[in-house]
Amino acid sequence: ASDQAAPVLRWASAMLAGDIYARTLYDFGRAEQIYLAAQNFAPAGSVEQMNVIYARARAHLLNGRRDRAQKLFESVVAGFLVYRRSEVYDRCRRGMEELQRK
Repeated sequence: ASDQAAPVLRWASAMLAGDIYARTLYDFGRAEQIYLAAQNFAPAGSVEQMNVIYARARAHLLNGRRDRAQKLFESVVAGFLVYRRSEVYDRCRRGMEELQRK
């Protein structure tokens, strides 16, 4: 996370740290803070930005915040059509549809 590191490396390190907090330590508040920091290093409309939003949605699901996850899934499906053939986009679409059914 050094200021001298390239933005893509700062993004990647923040994503890894967020995953550790969400999936290992179950500290979802800290994970959200770190994912939001990662979003600052992702260019608007980029695959990196889409992955940050997806990671945030997953963390909210783990935390039982289905409402927040739903909004994030919807934002990927609506805003990242250029990546509609990617696995992350498809996971967001399926996550959104699943939450709508419940």
